[in-house]
Amino acid sequence: MLDHSEKLDMNRQKHILTPTILFSIALLLLYSPPGVSGESNTTADIQNVAPQVGTLTCCFESDCSGTYTPSAKTNYTLRCMATVTDNNSYQDISSGNFSFYMTSSGLSGSADLDIRYLNSTACNLYGGSGTTETVNCTISKVAYYADSGSWTANITVVDLAGNVGYNTKALTVNELIALEQTSTVSFGSMSIGATGSQTYPGKVNQSATTTNTGNVNINISITSPASMACSQTGSIPIYNITGNTTAGGTYPSACHLVASTTVGKADCPIFGIDIPDQEDTAVNAYGVTYWGVSVPSGIRGTCWADITFNGLKA
Repeated sequence: MLDHSEKLDMNRQKHILTPTILFSIALLLLYSPPGVSGESNTTADIQNVAPQVGTLTCCFESDCSGTYTPSAKTNYTLRCMATVTDNNSYQDISSGNFSFYMTSSGLSGSADLDIRYLNSTACNLYGGSGTTETVNCTISKVAYYADSGSWTANITVVDLAGNVGYNTKALTVNELIALEQTSTVSFGSMSIGATGSQTYPGKVNQSATTTNTGNVNINISITSPASMACSQTGSIPIYNITGNTTAGGTYPSACHLVASTTVGKADCPIFGIDIPDQEDTAVNAYGVTYWGVSVPSGIRGTCWADITFNGLKA
């Protein structure tokens, strides 16, 4: 039987052992053997892909049919737009470029108002979201004399890595046959029996200028009334007016106007004068014809006639 002092010693031992056991358990919960866990970085190399340009929508002025007939001496605007997709993000799309060229001439070559328009600053990018953005491109001054026929519109985009995507659309520019004519051919003050003109007596030398304001080469024909009516007495037969393509010839020339008739290349070679369409802004495309008249007896006053110069595709 234990005495009182021995019981106290055993109780002290219990109190001493208990926190030791709890402390050991706590150590086991916090301890991990070497090499069982550690940190690791995860990486992936995302490749850049080229942007893609969707279907082009193009309008000449307000005409979006894809076919356009210009107006005489009036330049016109071409606009094209498309949706651009870049699977890396729309923010990867860097810039757009716009070209418009005769299909037969191709994209390669220098800019030319007749056959090729190259514009690296013609495009705006806007409305980007996710992987798509809109590109809108404009050429504001396509020359009215740009050649007729099949043309190609090309939108090219570049991303930040330099990758390129593009798309094209076939367009048509129709023929424009147009001319601008000297408003008056004045033979001046002449006497009965005189020929040529007041300034150039006896000569076929009174000039008239025909300017080609279209986009194809032209010849001319002339439609005449029956006569030159005089304000006081009589009239001058229209046949008395003759023309030539060289200055200074003696009246009459080989080519006469014909009453109430259109005279053209088949009737008189001078009307086959080939007036090219304009090629650039520096030089107007024009042809000059020269005229003289014979004044018959039996007339008096101011005599006139409305004569029409017609343009025909050469």
